[in-house]
Amino acid sequence: MGFFIENLINALSYGAAITLAAFSFMVPLKATNIVSFAQGDFISLSAFIGAWLITDKGWNWSIAYGATLVIMFGAGVVFERLTHGSLRGRPVDEVIIATLGVAFIIRGFISRWRGANPQSLESPLRGKFFTFAGAAIPYQRLVIIGVTIVVTLVLYYVFQRTAFGLQLRALATDPEVARLHGVRTTRLAIIAFGISSFLCGLTGLLVGSLTSFDIGLGFAIMLGGFCAAIIGGWGSIAGAFVGGLVLALIERLFGAYYFTHFREMLPLVFLFLFIAVRQRGIFRGAESYGRL
Repeated sequence: MGFFIENLINALSYGAAITLAAFSFMVPLKATNIVSFAQGDFISLSAFIGAWLITDKGWNWSIAYGATLVIMFGAGVVFERLTHGSLRGRPVDEVIIATLGVAFIIRGFISRWRGANPQSLESPLRGKFFTFAGAAIPYQRLVIIGVTIVVTLVLYYVFQRTAFGLQLRALATDPEVARLHGVRTTRLAIIAFGISSFLCGLTGLLVGSLTSFDIGLGFAIMLGGFCAAIIGGWGSIAGAFVGGLVLALIERLFGAYYFTHFREMLPLVFLFLFIAVRQRGIFRGAESYGRL
């Protein structure tokens, strides 16, 4: 029983992390129709920045976390200006390639700045756990799950009830009509990329404080988030949440009992089979990329 509960909590927390990564894909996609593949390296960057502020600069963890999130939002704004903003009007493929270029630049910067050695990110809950039914449950994993639920509810409210969300949905549904009605696409794109990077920063801080990490921290999370967004239906908040949960349960729970040596491949196999049956995701939305 304890083994099952430990793997269940592990799966749920991993699913929560890739759900946040899926959200970071969806927000700029709706504003610009651009899929950014720098998300994984933004996740890694945030963990390294947090570790640097706490370990090297001696900042309190709460101040360091807050500063990291602000820095990440600003990095998202700069990222938008360097890629989507400077290449506006060019083919979408070129912008996507530019995001890959930025990802390599970030990875190279981290490698030169902090090296290849594993890093540690302090947290007040790091290493603390409680016992339930014979299972050791880390508090940090419960925090990841709780934060993701809150973020999901906040995003749902923002996209359904605020002017920003309504404009973003209008832009996703019909960009030309939205522009004719005065939607300021440049400002929306900048804010969307800032929010996306903020979500990457939040993911990096939450996951990085679980254990030691290296430069590859964000890649697996980014890949899982991308798959979760596809399975859930591009643009669907609920879909990304469910997609992340399904993938995590398949890999971390089902994979703990069966195909243990190949469990990292199970989500990709499931994604392939799922797309063959239902191309538009669990929650079918608008014809473009789903719905918010």
